[in-house]
This record gives sequence, structure tokens and C-alpha cells, in this order.
Amino acid sequence: MSFSMQWPLVSALLGIFAFNSRLPWLALVALAPLFFFFIVEEKIGRLIGGVIIFRLVFLLGTVYFIGDPLLYLISTGLFLGLPVTIWFLKKYTSKIFMLISLPLWWVIWDLAQARWTPLPTAIVMWGNALAETSLVGLSRFGGIVGLTFFAITINVGWVWLGLMWRNQFRRSVIITMASMLIGGWIFSSSVLLANNNQYRQRKNQATLTLVATPVVYTDPTQIPFIISELPAADLTVLPENLYESDLENYSEVFRWHKQQAIENQRSILGAFLRKENERVYMSAALFQPNGSSEIYNKKYLTITSETWPFDSWQPFYFQYGHNLDQRRAIFDRRYEHAAGEPKLLEQGNLKIATPICSELHYPYYIKILDSLGPNIVLHNSNNTWITYHRDQYLQLTNKLRRITAVWLQKPVAVTGISDYAGVFYPDGSRQLVYPHNGYVTFQTNISF
Repeated sequence: MSFSMQWPLVSALLGIFAFNSRLPWLALVALAPLFFFFIVEEKIGRLIGGVIIFRLVFLLGTVYFIGDPLLYLISTGLFLGLPVTIWFLKKYTSKIFMLISLPLWWVIWDLAQARWTPLPTAIVMWGNALAETSLVGLSRFGGIVGLTFFAITINVGWVWLGLMWRNQFRRSVIITMASMLIGGWIFSSSVLLANNNQYRQRKNQATLTLVATPVVYTDPTQIPFIISELPAADLTVLPENLYESDLENYSEVFRWHKQQAIENQRSILGAFLRKENERVYMSAALFQPNGSSEIYNKKYLTITSETWPFDSWQPFYFQYGHNLDQRRAIFDRRYEHAAGEPKLLEQGNLKIATPICSELHYPYYIKILDSLGPNIVLHNSNNTWITYHRDQYLQLTNKLRRITAVWLQKPVAVTGISDYAGVFYPDGSRQLVYPHNGYVTFQTNISF
């Protein structure tokens, strides 16, 4: 590895610290070495090689809870559009134009990777590192994309400052950088305050009881709580696949949820696998005490478990995963899910967007759901697919949830299996409980 190829590695390591430690501000400087590499390296092959080093090391250090090498390779492959773009701009325009436009191109390829590859990379879009900082209010404009654009612009500023250090304009660059950082902090603070004031002025309220458990249950008699003993609420939300459903018992799971709503005279929302008209769906279903129900079918499906685009082909290492759940699309084509359409569920006057599990990791789709006019986003997930380091996944996901709440100016309620129960509020605050030693409930009043 030549000296210049060390710079992408340095950025990857700094990025890992920014995402995984209590030093999120490192995200504002971590990419400067990589961007310096973009300036000095002329060969397209080395540009691509440097980005491969950066991206693989960074992903392995942040989303190491994902154990499938194929997902890393596909994800990194699409991001290689960035070094190709860099080479093209340097060859046919100028290094200065490339550097100035770099925030735009980074956001385009970062978002493309999050959108078009099966790895849920929205949680490692660069702005996600800033979710726990006082700059989170900047996500009001563009969500994770807006926050990423700001972070990349600051990183570009450091490179620009380095290039201008012996130039008479360096003072102007320093003033511009300081103004952006101080202005960003002030603007972010004002956004969070405005979001808080606006939320407090909402007149309508609904009480939610959110339930989270550490495991799924194959028999409803094993569920360690009784619905009637849960705190009374306008809506009781059960975690995804609480009563585990498959192609053999999906009808019974549906009937059980419906029966619980009728017998306990309360509205219940649950999520589970079901089959309709010979098509398999992962669905969120809202059951009413009168026996009626509303259904939202998950639109964006998870590769290997819910969809598998490669027919009968499987990566060779799947042959050795004898302990893997065989009720997955990659093993059993009967479990190939159909995609639903954007839709809200309504509980009285409360309109609810219900992205299921990985759907929250598609920011543009959350914006589509938001365009339908929900009062709240309810994220229900099942995290039993993570064998090791689930806490890392939840840490990254909670950052994205916080950004989403500020962005949409709406509460983001969460519940699930091996997940938190609680709420992220539009002002960036949150209240969460985790089912460490058994099921937990969280009750809150949502204003809308």
C-alpha cells in the first residue's frame, strides 16, 4: 500500500470512532484525509482502490453485526460510483470544481447506496453520526440527507483550508468555516426550540401503550403478559411477530390478535406474516373492539428473509448455516413476499404511518408515507436476526429515529422484539425503555 493509500484508511478509522464512540464531532473532520486523497490521486484504479479500502473498513467497523459478506460487497460496489465521478470531474473540469461539488456527489452516492443495496446503510450515512450532537436540528431540512450534506461540506472546508494555508485567502476560509459551524449550531438550536413549541401547541391527544419483549413466542399461552392487564390506552401496540407467524399458522395469528381486541375491548396494533390471495405479506394490522381491522402491507422487503432475487442460487457459505431459519425466501420460495403500497392506519382521528422493521432505513420512503399526512410514525421491528452486537444496531438505528422525528416534526414511536419501547420527539428528546429481563411497557400521550 503506497503512502497516498493510507489516507482512506485513516478516514475509515476516524469514521468508526465518530459513529461508535462519544466523539461524534469527529464526523466533521474524519473525511478530510479521504478528500485530500481525491485531490492528489490521478489514476482511476487507485481512486477506486482507495474508496474500497475506506468503505469496507468503515462498514466492518460500524455495521459488524451483519455477518453476510455478500451484503458488504454489493453495498460497496454501488458506492464506487463516487470515485468514478471524482476521476471524471478532475479529468474534464478541474480539481477545484470537483472539491466544491463534492458534498453533492457524496450525498448522491451515499443515498444511492442506502436506497439500491440490501444493506441498510441509511444508519451509516455520514450525517447519522451527528444525531446525538446539538447539530441534529439541521436535519429539519432534508433529514439524514441534509445533515450529511452539512457534514461533508465542513469536511471539504478543512481540505480547502489546507490548500489555502499559504494563500492570502486563508483568513476568509477560516472565517467562513467558523461562521458555518457557529451558524449551524445556532440554527439547529432554534429549530429544536421551534419544534418543541409547535408540538406543545397541538390540541389533540392519544394515549399509546407500547410493548417490547426480548423474544418471540410460538404459542400465545407462553406470552408473559395478559392483554387486559396492560395499561388502558387509545391504542395498544404489540411488537412485530410477538406471536410468531409462518405459512402454517398465519390465520391463527390473525384470529388471535382480533380476538384480543374484541375480548379486551381495546384497539390493538400488531405486525406479523400473513397470506392473502396466494400472496405472502409482512403486515401491520390494526384491530378494533368491534371486530373490524385495517392492514398495511410492508413495501420494502428484506433480502434473504423476505425476498431473494437470485432464484435458486445461494452464496456458498449458506451451505454451512445449518442453524439458520429455513422459513426464509432464500431457502423456501414459498416465503417470497409481495410488496404492498404506501398507506396509513387510522385510530379515530389519529393517523399512523407504520414502517415495519427495515423500512425506516429508506428515508425517501418515509417521506412518501409522510406525504399522506400521518400524525405519528410508529416503527415496529423484530431484531432476532442479529446474533451478536445487537446493541450496536440499536444505537445506530436510534440515531436515525431521532433524526426522523426532528425532520418530520412528528413523534416517532418504537416497539419491537429485542428493541426499545418509547418515543422520539420532534425537539430531539426521547423516552425509552428496554426489555433486558422480560417484557416492558411504555405509556405515553401523543399530541397531534
